[in-house]
Amino acid sequence: MRYRVAGCCLLLGFLLLALGCDAGKSIITKAEYDQLTPGISYSQAVSLIGAEGKEAALPAPPAGVQLPPEAQGSKVYRWTNSDKSFAQVGFDKDGKLMTKSEEGLK
Repeated sequence: MRYRVAGCCLLLGFLLLALGCDAGKSIITKAEYDQLTPGISYSQAVSLIGAEGKEAALPAPPAGVQLPPEAQGSKVYRWTNSDKSFAQVGFDKDGKLMTKSEEGLK
């Protein structure tokens, strides 16, 4: 019985260790962000970063304000790390990078 409890504790310890290994891992780094250049496609950005972004909602323009033609049909994606640092990247209607911003990337 004592060996069974010890074995279960040992197994539980290994599982917790394995699950915790990725806890501080970044999805996107500052170096990867710096490689995102105007005109690259979303799929190229995903290749550089190594992960899909989450599509972010575009804010609605104020009443009476029309979006410029290049912004119509655009999409914004966000990559957020476990420490809440993030990169946000905007792609035009043709899927080409047109804007980017980041906060706290290392």
